[in-house]
Amino acid sequence: MGEIVPNRARGHVDFGWLRSAHSFSFGRYWNPDRMGFGALRVLNEDWIQGGQGFAEHFHDNMEIVTIPLEGAVRHGDSMGTGSVIGAGEVQAMSAGTGVMHSEHNASSEDILHLLQIWILPRVRDRAPRYAQTRSPWKDVRDTWCVVASPEAGSDWVQIEQDAWIRMGRFSAETTLPIPSERPENGRYLQIVSGALQVGSRRLEGGDALTVMPGEEMEAMEVLEDLTAVLLEVPLSASV
Repeated sequence: MGEIVPNRARGHVDFGWLRSAHSFSFGRYWNPDRMGFGALRVLNEDWIQGGQGFAEHFHDNMEIVTIPLEGAVRHGDSMGTGSVIGAGEVQAMSAGTGVMHSEHNASSEDILHLLQIWILPRVRDRAPRYAQTRSPWKDVRDTWCVVASPEAGSDWVQIEQDAWIRMGRFSAETTLPIPSERPENGRYLQIVSGALQVGSRRLEGGDALTVMPGEEMEAMEVLEDLTAVLLEVPLSASV
């Protein structure tokens, strides 16, 4: 079942103030075989030093989802939004026709650890939009929590694509489910920490697994307490 993408296959960069692992080509990391997964264009895991961050820059026609794992992000944008997004919250910015924004570690001392996800939109050139909410994913175990979907919810954000993002924490010796909303979508499982047995294969923090439509699912046993993100996206979107 699926392709295993080991942590070593990610693009690893270290600028001192920023350490990052890129699942797909991004910035200085270029791999023509790793340009995205359907509508999923960017999956970065970042560690940002205290007081550091990304100065104001431009985006358009991209659904940008930020999930702090530890610490908090200070955000500002040309829509007039100024906010702090803490661990347990999720932020979505639909860049649409274009938006300027900046992101910084809200702490002057503690490291910020986050996931940033870019998904191609269903329709181009819509008006930019911002959303932020609290998710229960850090407070519960052994279940997936939707953090982003095509429809807004009380504890997840809306994105302009037929895609779902789930976060979960699973206990050792449990079986990991891989849900799907649409059978034609692909799924991309990224392990943040812990260990997972997939058939005869062991996956650990930083490793990923793809699940294509119609593929037979192997049993997935959690070996060590697991934190993971599951992205379900249309595969027909051009990257």
